[in-house]
Amino acid sequence: MTQGITKLMRNGVQRRSRSGDLVWRIRYRTYNGDESVQRERHFAGSKRDAKAMLHSLIEDANTRKADPSSMTLAECLAHWLESNKPEYTASGDHVLGVSEKVHARYENTVRCCILPAFGKRVRVQDVTTGMITKAWRKLLTRGRKGNAETGEWEFNDDGKTLSPKTIKNCQGVLSSALRWAKIEGIVGDVATVGAQLPRLVRKEPNMLSVADQRTLIKSLDGHWLQPIVIVALGTGMRLGEILGLFWGSIDWDSQRLEIKQSASFTYEKGPFIKTPKTSAGYRKISLVPEVLEVLRDYRRNRPISVLDDADQPVFDALAMRGFSDKPDEQLLGELIPTHIVSDHFRRHVQKLRIPRVRFHDLRHIHASALLQKGKASQTVAGRLGHSSANITHQIYGHLMPNSDAEMMADFNSEHLSNKK
Repeated sequence: MTQGITKLMRNGVQRRSRSGDLVWRIRYRTYNGDESVQRERHFAGSKRDAKAMLHSLIEDANTRKADPSSMTLAECLAHWLESNKPEYTASGDHVLGVSEKVHARYENTVRCCILPAFGKRVRVQDVTTGMITKAWRKLLTRGRKGNAETGEWEFNDDGKTLSPKTIKNCQGVLSSALRWAKIEGIVGDVATVGAQLPRLVRKEPNMLSVADQRTLIKSLDGHWLQPIVIVALGTGMRLGEILGLFWGSIDWDSQRLEIKQSASFTYEKGPFIKTPKTSAGYRKISLVPEVLEVLRDYRRNRPISVLDDADQPVFDALAMRGFSDKPDEQLLGELIPTHIVSDHFRRHVQKLRIPRVRFHDLRHIHASALLQKGKASQTVAGRLGHSSANITHQIYGHLMPNSDAEMMADFNSEHLSNKK
């Protein structure tokens, strides 16, 4: 029988007596598509050894490959997700798999988008390019809705349809899974190759003029978000990088700060610190005097002062002391989940008479201001943590509406005239 993801049952190890000997009954459950089978083994020995046997059986069931001819797409995706779990060395260095946040995003895409489109019973070897194209069209035109009773996602005309960008993300996840399946000998071809995707319409982010930025900052007087917003507008740092910034990373004399980590969040793990995805993410950037002054004032006015705060987050949960029942001592040093900042920022902006910007758009605003002033794209790319200037051009090139006109103003066109 094909083995799927195995879950530890409650009371997985139970004591039994057999002819006076100490015998343990080990119970666990395996899955094959929508079907599940409860399995049972008996073990003579200590309870510790019985628990070790249980974990060994579960691990064996989780890693055992199904017969490729009968493996469902759901099982294939489950095995692929398992193979991509992040692994770390004893010192905490991420060496294998994807990050926790990316893995959580993969799981969500599989559960909420891919499986509702294909169903759980279709065999992975039966998945064709045409079937994938139809699935994406279904996600684009029909709504999905979560079933409160089963916890599953299903199609419903009253539900919410997916955007072309989300469908492109689904294609990416499914392509990765099928490439892995081909390497493992489960499928012969990667069926996503040639699948038709909906056309992406580039949506330019909303921008804030200098006057709008002043309005935003002034509206946050006395609000815990104000220094975070000022740092974002003045540095172009990502939200995770701002929340992962420690006081020891700021060089007050040289007016620079070092970016070497960022804060991330998953519902399973909560907020945590991670290292940059690429070497370009490690960088040092200069600070304008206004941002330095905001950081100095913020540090000076903290309700709790620490003699050596080099290993303390600049913006910890202590900033939100009015939104928590915890005492200040417990909030000190506690990371703020990124979505908390994004949600508070979004709700605040909705109250103002300025364009509806997301927090991440503050990074776009900083980058476009530098590029519009003629700063070298390679230098801007280094400040933003991009691995090449090409990425900077792809993301922010359209934010320079006057660059073409300014360029052509200096173009000598006298020789093109047909008038004598």
